[in-house]
Amino acid sequence: MAMVKPLGIIFSIALLFSGDLFARSPDSELRLNFFKQSAAQVLQDNLQIEKIDEYQYEIISSSGAPKIDFYSHFSIESHDGVHLSANFFIPSETAPKGLMVFINTWAMEEHEYIIRAYQFARQGYGVLSYSTRGFGNSEGVVKIGAQEDIQDVSAVANWIFNKFSFASEEMGVCGISYGGIIALLAAAFDQRVRAVLPMSAGIDLMNSIYGNQTPRLVWSSLLLLAGKFSGRLDPIIDEYYMDVLRHRRIEHITEWAAERSPINYLEKLNQNAPAIYMSHNWLDYLFPINDVLKFYEAYRGPKQIDLNLGMHASYEILGMLQRRHYIWEQAIGWIRKWVGSAKDEGGPTRLPVGMVVKNSRKRVWYHGTKDPGFEQMNISLRPSTPSIPVWKKEKTIFSGRDSSAKTGIPVVSEFMESRFKVPVRLDLNRIRKLRGTVFFSPILGQKIELRGIQTSSFWIKTRSEKFQVVAYLYDVAPNGVGTLISHGVFSRHQNHSTQAQNINIDFLATAYDVSQGHRMAVVIDTFDALYAVPTFSPYQLKFVFDRMHPSLLSLSAK
Repeated sequence: MAMVKPLGIIFSIALLFSGDLFARSPDSELRLNFFKQSAAQVLQDNLQIEKIDEYQYEIISSSGAPKIDFYSHFSIESHDGVHLSANFFIPSETAPKGLMVFINTWAMEEHEYIIRAYQFARQGYGVLSYSTRGFGNSEGVVKIGAQEDIQDVSAVANWIFNKFSFASEEMGVCGISYGGIIALLAAAFDQRVRAVLPMSAGIDLMNSIYGNQTPRLVWSSLLLLAGKFSGRLDPIIDEYYMDVLRHRRIEHITEWAAERSPINYLEKLNQNAPAIYMSHNWLDYLFPINDVLKFYEAYRGPKQIDLNLGMHASYEILGMLQRRHYIWEQAIGWIRKWVGSAKDEGGPTRLPVGMVVKNSRKRVWYHGTKDPGFEQMNISLRPSTPSIPVWKKEKTIFSGRDSSAKTGIPVVSEFMESRFKVPVRLDLNRIRKLRGTVFFSPILGQKIELRGIQTSSFWIKTRSEKFQVVAYLYDVAPNGVGTLISHGVFSRHQNHSTQAQNINIDFLATAYDVSQGHRMAVVIDTFDALYAVPTFSPYQLKFVFDRMHPSLLSLSAK
């Protein structure tokens, strides 16, 4: 896929990330200039824009695309009187065949999707983009997918349908990250929504911030800071975040998060049966990909998913800087197939589950996330403990310091791997033996294609009430250098057992090919920079490995 020219990147990044400065600018010519320059670079189309009145413009394409009317920077009164800032594209000469609604990403506003919105309008749709409560010029406060946010989607659609004539009142709803959450929630309540495009969307909010009783320190903090900088957050969000870090009011926060989590609206979604096209990224450490797979497997309506190499929302957002981009071409095709008065029943077909293999960068397709071609296999792991006597079946590690195993530099390492093919690597001989332990698989006699969720199982003893274990899955070359495949984390805050207990950790799902002659390794320690620790008090973990306490690696592989 060809990247846009450097000048186009500059214009497009400014368009995507200028936030409040762009939204609040009184100079409409500035906004239109951004749009024209981005269209020229991303779409390679020179647009002529004629002003009709204060809010309305006519867009004429040099490529012969249909004329489009653009209504810029107006507000819509929602169901409770709150005004939401919006813009709207509509074909000039024909009634639109349906409505497309774009919902902003966290900390962004309604101009975020302006180029893609224009592309959808050229396909014959009316396309509305609006800022959710508390962001951009919209009134209200950010409550993260509250009932008010869900009702806003229906309210803005009602307003548009009352103002303009449509051939059909069928709707498609699209959002990246936060916008994708609201898109899914809205589809559970508004039967006019016939297609949803949730991209890098959160599925289980509590699991995203506190999965396996482990606060997501880095990504949750970044989210909170970005929201405070560019929006008006409900004060309860900050309060709940601090409570999670301190392990307080967890049951109450779990109830609050459940009301905002699409996974809890599956029954309603299955009843309404909108066609859902999902895009998510392997290195999304904010909204875990395992939640997305769980949702996808449980959803019974029309569905399709693509799993990409990227960090949170990066593949989809950076895709808006490219003229041709796989995900956005799939999105347009999905809406044309499922929304409007004239549906595109033909076109190319593909298997419903697409995956980018991390280390080869090739995209492969399967019948499902649990494809019949996938084999479930268990591999026995052997501890790497040369200094421990053969009769001793235990090894103790100490908390408080890193073992050298890590997910890398938060945010930076994910970006470097996804954009520049620089994975996280480690010479496993450098593991600090008192801070971590290593388990190896046998040397592989043939290549194994990992697809989906892999699981590690091992046994520990500890006297500590609070503890954390972080497990890293490596592809180990014959020279002993391991490439990080995935990782998982597990914490406890009320441990009362001193007996050996079995710990099962699901690694974040991935697609990765392990070569013949390599072996896999699981490294376990007590700290990673991505996560908050349950206690700063030192503690010990004693690993037990004998016939009664086997260490296993369960694989979903091809």
